[in-house]
Amino acid sequence: MSTGRWNFKLSEITRATKAVQATGLPVRNVEVTADGTIRVNIGEPEKARERPATDNEWDTVFNENDSDDGTH
Repeated sequence: MSTGRWNFKLSEITRATKAVQATGLPVRNVEVTADGTIRVNIGEPEKARERPATDNEWDTVFNENDSDDGTH
């Protein structure tokens, strides 16, 4: 990670995001390139992917062994 000076100021990012929000558009994220270019991406933020219970291989094992007749 570089310890040099940043090519942008936090106030520039704040100003850019507030300008987008003032138009009524949602800010998805902000990208800053190595040369200091600030890119504000618009759109709804992506929601975290919900993991189905079947993503865990042990759920399958335990569910197969469960039975209603009391035998395990």
